[in-house]
Amino acid sequence: MSGRLPSRVPSSTVRRRPLLLIVVVLMATVLAGNLMAVSASSRRPAHGPAKARAAATGHARLAAPTESARPVRPGGLSHQSGAAGGDAAPPAPMFTIGAGGGAVALTFDDGPDPRFTPQVLALLATYHLHATFCMVGIHAREYPWLVRAVVAGGNSLCNHTYSHDEHLGRRTPAQIAADLRDTDDAIVAATGRRPRFFRAPAGNWTPTLISAAGSDGMVPLGWSVDPRDWARPGVPSIVGTTLAELHPGGILLMHDGFGHREESVAALRLLLPALAARRMHPVPL
Repeated sequence: MSGRLPSRVPSSTVRRRPLLLIVVVLMATVLAGNLMAVSASSRRPAHGPAKARAAATGHARLAAPTESARPVRPGGLSHQSGAAGGDAAPPAPMFTIGAGGGAVALTFDDGPDPRFTPQVLALLATYHLHATFCMVGIHAREYPWLVRAVVAGGNSLCNHTYSHDEHLGRRTPAQIAADLRDTDDAIVAATGRRPRFFRAPAGNWTPTLISAAGSDGMVPLGWSVDPRDWARPGVPSIVGTTLAELHPGGILLMHDGFGHREESVAALRLLLPALAARRMHPVPL
């Protein structure tokens, strides 16, 4: 045979080729893994603080109101305020009182309840104080003697709807008027007195509800401090929130009915002397 034989490849070059191949494969594997991680993270649902907030609000009393039932806040009504034809808008609920002399207002919702209302009345009497009791009609009808005891203690009465309908503001004007009237009738039957105030359950105010209360001769009553005693967060939490947020002119929301209110009573026992030490004086409305 004629011709030149192919030159021999150096042995060092032959040994380097498998090593280079291994390096290339490893680099490709790492790059593919990074791409998959980026893709997966872009699809992963958010957790962390958002999930913690959701868990913390798992015991909320009700969901945020819809636009048709958004609470009215101080300083004016929502954009839905005012009646057709240019009529004047109803007044906003009362969220504060005059702050002279360190005055604050105590209010108790959802009673009367024979387990807790007498304890609240006894504590108020011990310190010669008065409060406003926002009563649910079905309870006033069932416990008229407690309604009379509230009045006998020099306290004010407030209509808090007949069955604590948190969506009453979405009902028809006729339904709203009937609910307020039935509650008034239960309180009047027990005491001969009509309530001076009306409070919407959960603070779900609407212009229609405010107008109905005004037409019935009642002042819409809000609050400025809610220590969430209804959720039973513990006595230290109720007391701490109240002392941190209540200032002269404020209206405190607490509860004496619709549930176990042992924490509310225990907190009140600590709050009354604490408020006096801070020169805040609960006054009747």
